Amino acid sequence: MENNTFKPLTEQRLEETTQPIASSDKKTKAEQAKEDLKTVNEKMTSLQEKIKTLVANKEKSEEYKTSLKNLKRELAELNIKKAGLKKKINSAKTNAQIRKSKKYLETAKYEAIKTILEKNNIYNENAVKNLIKIKNLLYHYNIKGFKHLEQILTYIKENIPKLYE
Repeated sequence: MENNTFKPLTEQRLEETTQPIASSDKKTKAEQAKEDLKTVNEKMTSLQEKIKTLVANKEKSEEYKTSLKNLKRELAELNIKKAGLKKKINSAKTNAQIRKSKKYLETAKYEAIKTILEKNNIYNENAVKNLIKIKNLLYHYNIKGFKHLEQILTYIKENIPKLYE
């Protein structure tokens, strides 16, 4: 009869050693894909070497044909995996570039708005709020554009001059 208390302890130790080590530096998907790509490339080179040695032997037995067929199948699977990993890496680079460009555009828009407001002597928040209220009021009365507003004001000047006194 075996010792039951010993068995769970060894299983527990085995589980502890097989669990991945939690590192403080979590890898991004692109970094993980780069590491996976390296291992895939290594596996591919080893498979290619095996295929070369099998072809060099020039055996024509069934075992030779099946092993060659299996190696070529594995190589094809690794090629597909490699293409997927390259796609992940390239998309990560592209996404990083897009994020960088978006941040640049955001700051550029902010700076442009800020300079336009400063040119028109608008420096505080209340002035900006009043401009937005005016814009919303013009939109409410379906006044589109500066020329349209000028036409309305000249019409009011001509027909109701008391408003300008």
